[in-house]
Amino acid sequence: KAGALPQAETTLKRAVQLDPGDGTALFELVVTLSLAKKFAEANALLQKLLIRSPHFPEAHFTMGYLLAQLKRKAEAVTALRRALNFRADYPAAHLLLADLLTAQGDRKQAKRHYAAFVKRVPAQLVFERGRAKRWLAGARN
Repeated sequence: KAGALPQAETTLKRAVQLDPGDGTALFELVVTLSLAKKFAEANALLQKLLIRSPHFPEAHFTMGYLLAQLKRKAEAVTALRRALNFRADYPAAHLLLADLLTAQGDRKQAKRHYAAFVKRVPAQLVFERGRAKRWLAGARN
């Protein structure tokens, strides 16, 4: 719940202060800050986490999401591609990357990522799957 975010943020900040090496607490803090729309603060902490854990696909995906929210779309594309380098079967990364590539006008690459998303999408994302399928049906490449 949104009302619980400040309490979660306080608790997680305390946990990170007590154990700065706790990557799980740091990542949970990044996610909490993102949900609270504190994108710049989340981005700064995520940079630190990625220095310590550069092969963490969820962190690269989250970085892509944060950079997209900060309107740094080219950097977001790079972060999402990194996430997919570490985990090629990451549906959410394929979808967000496809959306960003579409916005940039790169329909060929967007098509590839929408198709990968449709192939791997979990049942909970049925709406997004339908959106991706409609996009693919209208694509001409």
